[in-house]
Amino acid sequence: MCGRINGIVREDAVRVKNIITELVMLVGYGLVEWLVNRLIRRQKKPVHLLWVWTTLLIISCLINLTFYWFAYPVIIWMLIGIGLVIHQLWTSHQFLYQRFWPRFWQLTVFFWLVAFVLSLLGNRLPVV
Repeated sequence: MCGRINGIVREDAVRVKNIITELVMLVGYGLVEWLVNRLIRRQKKPVHLLWVWTTLLIISCLINLTFYWFAYPVIIWMLIGIGLVIHQLWTSHQFLYQRFWPRFWQLTVFFWLVAFVLSLLGNRLPVV
């Protein structure tokens, strides 16, 4: 019985350490991006590399979720991309990458941020 309690405590300690590491990684990149934007003031609008944010959030979600549960956010992410293509075809009757990619990356970062927060809450999901 005591070993089981210690096992749960160790699991929770590792879990907290992973969460702290992920948050430090995200905040660290945010600070680097902010510093680069402050040092290089060529553009009036700050540059945000959305694909880097997406990559960091995907890696964090993969660490928090197992491969089984990680498949669901990936499926939803692909449906978002397909939905954007269908929406663009429906509204303008053409598909232009120049209009697609910025909106796709904005929605992708938002979606993976929500998935990351939910993955922090779902650490006790059963594995089938």
